[in-house]
Amino acid sequence: TTLKFEAQVDIEIEVLEVTRCVTLNSLEQNITHVSLIHRIDEEGKAVENAEEFILEDYFVIPEHEFLAIKTPIALARGRYTLTIRYHAEVRHALKGFYRSYYTTEEGERRVAAVTQFEATFARHAFPCFDEPKYKASFTISIVRDRHHTALSNMPERETVDYGEGLVQVNFEKSVKMSTYLVAFMIMDFTSRSATTKSGKLIRVWSRPEAHNQTEYALSCAVKLMNYYEEKFGIEFPLPKQDLVAVPDFNSGAMENWG
Repeated sequence: TTLKFEAQVDIEIEVLEVTRCVTLNSLEQNITHVSLIHRIDEEGKAVENAEEFILEDYFVIPEHEFLAIKTPIALARGRYTLTIRYHAEVRHALKGFYRSYYTTEEGERRVAAVTQFEATFARHAFPCFDEPKYKASFTISIVRDRHHTALSNMPERETVDYGEGLVQVNFEKSVKMSTYLVAFMIMDFTSRSATTKSGKLIRVWSRPEAHNQTEYALSCAVKLMNYYEEKFGIEFPLPKQDLVAVPDFNSGAMENWG
């Protein structure tokens, strides 16, 4: 494990006024590719034979944590797909996409790659409009070693072979949410699971040595989910809820959906 990663984001954006600049949040990423495709025109019709523009005029403003992208032509109103490829490092700090360490009973030091994005730290992991007032749906894919587990806000949709001992985990599309609620992690934790009265899957994850300490947490989580669904008459809107005991975590808890 190198603790470095390569990634790609495809951001669906809507241009409301004619412009030649797109500005979003980005920090500590080495960007290698930026492109743009016009998908839907201002009348809501699909753009035929849409051309992909490779954008080379972009720059990062570190003090403001901005990525500014200039376009060769003015962008008309409508919807576009902005694609950004980059590489970065899993961070040492307890925010963004960072490394969390623990030591086994045999004295082996292991690492889990986890996230903490509240309030504006998603920009450390991927370029995005990283402001709580903005909401979007997220479709996440993670390539991992076969012996690791990958989690995110939504359940796995499929796992496919990626070659060289790797697999790609594709997750279901999320509900609309702010970037700070996005979560994903790769680790070798084990889990204990149960189901609520409404059929929601609840799992508690921990390092293997702490597995026998998770039964009480699971019992409480199921009881509380059942209670609140009955109390308010509102079913939990996601199909599952994972609770993860992260060894290095800067907050008492975090309310990532799912």
